[in-house]
Amino acid sequence: MMLTVKLLEVLSVRKRRADLPVMRSLVSPSRDADLLDIGGGGGTATRTFARDSHSITVLEPDIRKTRFGSRRHPDIRFVRGRAEGLPFVAGAFARVTAVVSLHHSDNVDRAIAEARRVLDSGGRLVVHELYPGPEPKGIGRFLARRFHGSPPVFMEARDLRDRLEMQGFEVEVVRDGIRGYFIAAKVRDEPHARAGSEI
Repeated sequence: MMLTVKLLEVLSVRKRRADLPVMRSLVSPSRDADLLDIGGGGGTATRTFARDSHSITVLEPDIRKTRFGSRRHPDIRFVRGRAEGLPFVAGAFARVTAVVSLHHSDNVDRAIAEARRVLDSGGRLVVHELYPGPEPKGIGRFLARRFHGSPPVFMEARDLRDRLEMQGFEVEVVRDGIRGYFIAAKVRDEPHARAGSEI
């Protein structure tokens, strides 16, 4: 099974090779910024765009990927969990990223609210999502459930932008990439924007 996870990691980075430098520039990692990557798998892509962060945490629901990542990248902290219920205190991170993972959330709005909750004041969320396409069927749907837990639900960039703004983000960048689009948003400085449940 580790061989399968390793192959998935290699393919994931290969498919996104041209987009990862853009991701890194939007994330703007810093030695004083703690970063959380939601749905980061085994951490191979995360390491590419997040290096030079103060600390890197990968949240991943698949125990096979967290085990692989912990062995392969001992300097990255791996935590099992889902985006809809982040097991971190409010304001724990300066950067939160989601690379081709938000579309696997069972509740995208809840996942965005949780990302907002764990970001500190002035924190930044950077999302890379695939362009919407036909819903996978047959073997594609089976593989999505097998390796990601749920079939994907893709969003247009304008829909995701609207959702982010409704959850207390100020969208700064919406940009096309090779295999999808990027959105970078910062926490809007509002007294009520810290609403959300503590985990």
